[in-house]
Amino acid sequence: MPVSYQIIDGIPVVEGVIDLRCVGLNSEIKIYLPPFDHGLSKDLFNYRIREPLHVLVLSKILSALNPELVADIGSSIGYFPLIELNSGVERILCFEPNPIAYKYLKLNLKRFSDRVESYNKAISVGDECNWIEKSVKVGCEHILEEMQ
Repeated sequence: MPVSYQIIDGIPVVEGVIDLRCVGLNSEIKIYLPPFDHGLSKDLFNYRIREPLHVLVLSKILSALNPELVADIGSSIGYFPLIELNSGVERILCFEPNPIAYKYLKLNLKRFSDRVESYNKAISVGDECNWIEKSVKVGCEHILEEMQ
């Protein structure tokens, strides 16, 4: 993991890359990553890709179908929305309830503002979303501690 980071739009970031050449696609995508994350960020620093089989299948399906609209539910920091955009999707609706991940999502998709709408909301089939409050605290606890 990187030792130094910069602050962009009020959040700590390091620049990373999604290297789609790892799965036989001829593309690299710039992505801003949380420097204190030990999940996706660590994988991208070490391997330049995460979930390569999912990435390849998703990219091939989207390229073949060429949908006008994709709803990305649980967009996190924008890893899969960036792949979806790179695959030719014209428009994406992104939903991410975690307020910290949402800040990274907005930053990563800023250059695609004409093709992306993002919402700091959860999607549910019921009326209750009590689990989100706990999930957000647990999922970002280490990032908040590192930032202080």
